[in-house]
Amino acid sequence: MEENIEDNIDITRHLLEVENEAGAMVAEAEKEADSIIAAARAEADGEFKKRYADFVRGLEGKEEEARKAFLDDHNKRLDEYRQSLQAQEKDTASFNTLLEKVLYA
Repeated sequence: MEENIEDNIDITRHLLEVENEAGAMVAEAEKEADSIIAAARAEADGEFKKRYADFVRGLEGKEEEARKAFLDDHNKRLDEYRQSLQAQEKDTASFNTLLEKVLYA
């Protein structure tokens, strides 16, 4: 009977050692998994930031092109308007007549 108890104690000790080893293996696997996840997250964050910066640069380039096209068109139309004003003949006689009526009437 004492042999049986000794055997049970040895088996129990062995099972506890196996359980401790398994726990250590699980803890090591969790640590490695956390490390892999952190590395993947850092890589994904870096890729996101790179793509976001590229996207923003693209938008800024398009905005600058649109702004330049708008200003070019605006300046062209303004020049055309100024030229049309300068091309018109001035009727100073009629203007002077109108002034005399308004001021001295």
